[in-house]
Amino acid sequence: RKIEFHGAESDASATLPKPEEGKEGIVSLFYAHVNRRPHRRNLDLPRHGWGALGQLDVSSAKLYGDFSYQRLTLDSFANLRLGPAAFFLRGRVMGLKGEPPAQEFVGLTNDLSIYLPGAGIQPLGGVVGFVENHNPRGWHGVRLGNRLIFTTAELRFPLIPKFPLMNILGFTFGAITTALVADVANAWYAGEEKKAWVVTGGYEAKISLN
Repeated sequence: RKIEFHGAESDASATLPKPEEGKEGIVSLFYAHVNRRPHRRNLDLPRHGWGALGQLDVSSAKLYGDFSYQRLTLDSFANLRLGPAAFFLRGRVMGLKGEPPAQEFVGLTNDLSIYLPGAGIQPLGGVVGFVENHNPRGWHGVRLGNRLIFTTAELRFPLIPKFPLMNILGFTFGAITTALVADVANAWYAGEEKKAWVVTGGYEAKISLN
C-alpha cells in the first residue's frame, strides 16, 4: 500500500485528551436505510447499492449522570459500477454540542480504523459495538473539535477475481482487488477558524479472507 499526504499540516504533536470518569446516560434515536442486494461480491468489490444513516445521541445530567450534551451524525455511501471496476463514495458529518466527557470527542485521529465487510450496516460506521475512528489514510496526528466532515472515495479494480483454493486453518483466500483511494476531511470548533483541509491520496491492494 502507498498513501501520500497533501494539503495540511500533520498535527503530529497533538494528543488525545485524558478520559474522564463519571456516570453517563444516553438516549439515541437512530435510523438507517440500505438499498443493496445481498451478494458475495459485496465482501470485496461491491458494484451497486447506497445507504443513509441519521443518529441523534442525547445525554442529560438532569435525568441521569454527570454530563449533558447532544451529538448528531449523518452518514451516507454509494457504490457504482464502472465496467469491471467499482466506484465507492462516502460522506460523514458530525456535530457535538454541550459538555461531554473528554473521550466523547469529535475529530481526526491516528488510531487505526477497523471495518468488517458485510457487518451490520457497513460501511456506515466501523465494527458493530465500537465507535468509529476517523483517520484519513496517510495522515498522522490528532485534530479535535465539535464539528467534523469526513469523505472518502475509491475506484477499485479486480486484480485476481478468483484465487487458487487454499485452506489455512479454515480460511480461504477470496478475490484480490486494487484501488485508487482519496480522503478529504476536517475537524474544527464552531466559531473558530478552520485549519487547512486534510487531503490524502494513494493506492492500495486488498485480499479478502473467507
